Amino acid sequence: MIPTFNKQIFHCCVQKTASQWFKFILNLDIVLKASKLSSYYPYHEKFNRSDNIFSSESYEKCPNNSVISPLYINYDTFCRIPKPKNYRAFFVTRDPRDILISWYFSTKYSHGQDGYIDKYISDLSRTHEIEEGLLYSIDALSEFGLWKAIESWKTSYSPNNDMIVNFEDLTGENQLEHWIKLLDFIEIQMDTPKLETLLNTYNFEFWSKGRKKGEEDKKSHMRKGISGDWQNYFTPLVSEKFKQIVPSFADYH
Repeated sequence: MIPTFNKQIFHCCVQKTASQWFKFILNLDIVLKASKLSSYYPYHEKFNRSDNIFSSESYEKCPNNSVISPLYINYDTFCRIPKPKNYRAFFVTRDPRDILISWYFSTKYSHGQDGYIDKYISDLSRTHEIEEGLLYSIDALSEFGLWKAIESWKTSYSPNNDMIVNFEDLTGENQLEHWIKLLDFIEIQMDTPKLETLLNTYNFEFWSKGRKKGEEDKKSHMRKGISGDWQNYFTPLVSEKFKQIVPSFADYH
């Protein structure tokens, strides 16, 4: 049945916040049926992938009655996208230190060529030590605008229509209760047992083809699947530079 109302759900994020996993979950038939919406991927052929993805001018109006996922976008740019009054959006954030570690490994070892990220893949291929690569990555993500994109949502979002959720909550031990809250906010009604089965089925072990959380494969896009891994890689030099470049996260706990 095609709904007669106009509603849109936006999954917003930055890189390394399980964006493809969220997209997969939201695009499952059981979820789309519960939402009474169709799925829409915004990065179509006409999208300028060489532009800065967070602030691109290529974003356009999305189809009515759709779940739009994912959108790598800052809040100001998101506000410029035409949308109905009753839209719902959620922005997935994550400990920025873990974003740094995950971005470094995926960009150096497993990410394919993709327009806006090609320069960073090339640069990191010439680094040799992890510390050197992390120092480069802190600057690269600053230049890229990722840190500012996270901050723009935290300081400017509209709580009536927008929700900020944490990667750690939605992938952690108590993920079910956080998913229930998220689906309630974006007005997708799903039976709790079905949701629990879905989350237990499409977990890290499923995506990594059998590895448990914490079992690392540095060259896999599903590298390790845990939070707090930054502690294994932050040297004093990396910590100091991180605080200098990302001052708003200096006291992140």
